[in-house]
Amino acid sequence: MALLPLQDVPSAVKELRRAVKSPGMVGGILPAEGLPLPLGHALYRPIFIEADRLGCALSVHLCTSLRDNDRFLQPNEVATLAHVIPQMRQFTNIIFSGVMNKLKKLRLGFLEAGCGWVPFLISKIEERLERVSPNERPVLPSELLARKQFFFQCGEESTTERDVELLGDGCLLWASDFPHEATRTNLHALVKEFFDRKDLPAAAKNKIARSNPKRFYAL
Repeated sequence: MALLPLQDVPSAVKELRRAVKSPGMVGGILPAEGLPLPLGHALYRPIFIEADRLGCALSVHLCTSLRDNDRFLQPNEVATLAHVIPQMRQFTNIIFSGVMNKLKKLRLGFLEAGCGWVPFLISKIEERLERVSPNERPVLPSELLARKQFFFQCGEESTTERDVELLGDGCLLWASDFPHEATRTNLHALVKEFFDRKDLPAAAKNKIARSNPKRFYAL
């Protein structure tokens, strides 16, 4: 996945195009935090349009901003919330902005933030969108799920069984942060731990660990 210079949107578009066409990267990374405007803002629309044209993936991921240091008093607070809250905010903004309305080939991932928040947030968003007139209403997140354009990271969360029930098993990816996780670097053990789960059917585990990542990254 390519790092994109979002400080300069035309340059970010050019870099995404170069990275996908020349080295053969599978998409680009969008920061969930640190930008002056949310990702659904018109300023960043050309990046989404180019990704759709290329038929590649965009992954929303935390890029910790120094301005957030005063929101937390200890590191474990950061580890607990620093990924989840910014991605929830960006997901909400992207839906209400309508940026995905006409884009049918772009695949958008929200990774390393878990997926337990997704059913809750979708229900809140769609409840609000019921109050918007049909001619002004953006495409619903449930429709984007049906179009297989949204993907979320899951794996070790205790809510995964419920998330599969509510979201389906076609939008979830199992992911390891190897070798970033300082205390859990045995990737074989992590994979075995996931496949040993008793709360998920074998078909769902195979999709989460293999089929869905292949589809998201177009491998």
